[in-house]
Amino acid sequence: MAKFFIFIDETGNNDQENFFGLGCLLVPVENIGEYYEILNKQFSKIVLQIKEKEKFLEKELPKDDLLKFLKGRRYPYEIKFKNINANIREQYKWILSKYFKFESVKFCGLIIDKEKYPNPKGMTHFDIYINRLVMLLKNNVSDKDEFVVLSDNISIPRGRNYEKELLIKLNRSNKKCFGVHRINSHSNLFLQMVDLLIGGIAYDFKDKNERSEHKNDILTYIKRKTGIGDFTNNVTKDNPNYFSVWIYQK
Repeated sequence: MAKFFIFIDETGNNDQENFFGLGCLLVPVENIGEYYEILNKQFSKIVLQIKEKEKFLEKELPKDDLLKFLKGRRYPYEIKFKNINANIREQYKWILSKYFKFESVKFCGLIIDKEKYPNPKGMTHFDIYINRLVMLLKNNVSDKDEFVVLSDNISIPRGRNYEKELLIKLNRSNKKCFGVHRINSHSNLFLQMVDLLIGGIAYDFKDKNERSEHKNDILTYIKRKTGIGDFTNNVTKDNPNYFSVWIYQK
């Protein structure tokens, strides 16, 4: 029996995105402190680099452009796949390399073609999200394992209770979940790690002619570290880490 913190994040919520991705990072209780210290150390370096860039912009940008820049910066910097650029690409690779050294840390993800499988009529995005998350955890977490779910904050319909409903459904699936809680991704490095992984996987579904050089480089790095050459098909590997990606099908 193992005990995990399970961090959950999603990608592809925008109407412009053709694929929706749901990712889960399973971090053993006994490893979470050490893993956090490593992530936080590198994250601090990235933030310092970003702040130096911002100081330059504050000096060089015209007043109107500076106000727009400051207005768009509502939250602290996050590690996100969409934020990858030439300046921080190598820092992101370093973060990924440390992930693969924690062999007890697991990842599983689900990719859904939104055009092929649009939301069923009469079902809210919230209901679909809960059902697919339960399906993903049901098939990737042992019935013997105990865990707590920490997920990115999502919008829920009025009168509904995310924590209560997910907990009930997981326990009905014979899962030993002891709690569910939503948190904001900008305050949690593990959620940001999920974003980086599931964002990279979803990027493999993007037309190669429309890809960014820097994002595609990170995708290639994830493929090399996992030993998985193609994320557009169902795949599960146990070495160096448990890493499973499902493509949703009815």
